[in-house]
Amino acid sequence: MKKVISIILVCIIVVGIGILLYPIISNSVNSYYNSSNINEYNNNVKSLNNNEINNMLNKAIEYNNAVATSSYNNGIINYGEQYKKVISSYDNILNFENGIIGYIEIPRINVYLPIYHGDLKDVLTKCAVHMKGTSFPIGGKGTHAVISAHSGYPQQKFFDDLDNLKKGDTFRITVLNKKLEYKIIKINIVKPSDTSHTKINQNEDLVTLVTCYPYGINSHRLLVTGERQYNNDNSNKNVIHKNNDIKISYKTSFIPIVLILSYIFIFIYKVKRH
Repeated sequence: MKKVISIILVCIIVVGIGILLYPIISNSVNSYYNSSNINEYNNNVKSLNNNEINNMLNKAIEYNNAVATSSYNNGIINYGEQYKKVISSYDNILNFENGIIGYIEIPRINVYLPIYHGDLKDVLTKCAVHMKGTSFPIGGKGTHAVISAHSGYPQQKFFDDLDNLKKGDTFRITVLNKKLEYKIIKINIVKPSDTSHTKINQNEDLVTLVTCYPYGINSHRLLVTGERQYNNDNSNKNVIHKNNDIKISYKTSFIPIVLILSYIFIFIYKVKRH
């Protein structure tokens, strides 16, 4: 009877630990998966010649010029005729690897995520997304890209710590061979219907990061806007260094898991001996 009770206790402990460790394990696996996708993206970009890259960027520039023709009326966006002509080609722009446009790095909060086209099904459960109808994040005056990601998603951390960012912090976006750095200049909390903070200014090069706020309630949106830093665009060296950090984090996160499992096996062994 004593052994049966001990076995039941062990089962309860295992289930409890499994529930506690699930977010850690899931986040680690998904982070590794995202890192692998980014590696594959970088390798595929290296296989392109300059003409192929320029053709892809020119299509994105054409799209961005069309988006810039939009106007706002009482917070409602109105797209011009030029935009209506190119909108149907959205999914084919900057898309040569499963919908990935590029990737984003936010060093202060350890974010390293692929960016996908925003109208793909369930894409927000995988990574960050580009919001359709905003500029593609390739830089240039008169552009304002919007990148969105979940907060509080159980399988992985995305933009959960976006509220820890401050003005002056930086984030980086890589698209094809363009590696762009943005310095945070504005942080706003707005209602979901408020699009006034994502307008395009013809003299600015902006990217706004968006997530639900506050955590677990999601009644508003947290907007973090960065302005392009033309003298600080990053080299491949920075990207490789960040990728190594991800791998180290992935391995380190399994240390407590191994220790706990070892304790369980020792406990079971002692129970069997008695």
